[in-house]
Amino acid sequence: SEDRPKQIGEIPSGPLRVPDGEPGGLRPVDQQIMQHVADKTSDRSKRPYYHLITLAAAAPCDLLEKHARRDVTFKKLWEDPEKYRGELVYLKGYVRGLQPWKPTDEEFFNPAKLATLYDGYLITQDSRPNPFIIVVPRIADGMPTGSNISENISFAGYFFKLWNYQAADGTIRSAPLLIGQIVTWTPAPRYEGTAQLSTYLAGAFILLVMSVGGAIWVMNRRNLRHGLVAAASTEESESAARAGLAELEKLDIPDPIAALENEPPSQPT
Repeated sequence: SEDRPKQIGEIPSGPLRVPDGEPGGLRPVDQQIMQHVADKTSDRSKRPYYHLITLAAAAPCDLLEKHARRDVTFKKLWEDPEKYRGELVYLKGYVRGLQPWKPTDEEFFNPAKLATLYDGYLITQDSRPNPFIIVVPRIADGMPTGSNISENISFAGYFFKLWNYQAADGTIRSAPLLIGQIVTWTPAPRYEGTAQLSTYLAGAFILLVMSVGGAIWVMNRRNLRHGLVAAASTEESESAARAGLAELEKLDIPDPIAALENEPPSQPT
């Protein structure tokens, strides 16, 4: 529930606290707090959710990595979430859509007084194309955030639940949600010459367009000139033909048909 929990029986109802642990070890997960977590819902019940956040934030990163299980896969979490509730799991892959958000400022739920948390989609070799949802209390200096990133990381965190989320296509899907820390981050290559190369390509394209346009203009000019010359030649030919016909009209040419009509008939031999 998003309200202050009203627990009964043996379920703890006081404010959350950072539990004590063995020296040099991890603090244990309180399974009483975790027992009423419901899978395949969009609810992030404050008490169990912030319990795992508090554990993850207070733990040394190297201990999380050391004690995390390497044998828990996406399929296992999907098929039997109750069995792995609160288990510390190690994952390695690439994170997408890492977004910061502000947690509750109620010390009742947030005894570590965390000011910022980060959600991300982590895709591993065995999960692709399906993501894990990860929640972390901090990221490395210089690590990019936003929806359009792809960064290689390793992660160690506690399995919380199968959580419903809205995918990019608007459908409701479920994914394993884990709360922990980013153990390692390998920055994606940043090509400093990309912008400069883009500028060169854009310039080359503009020059190409200008060259083609210039060639077309020259060809059109040539065709126009040839057309004018051809038109002039045609007009000259027509003028010459008209002049020739005028001269022919002046000539006194005998009519051959009339000449035959006037000729006396020939005599048979």
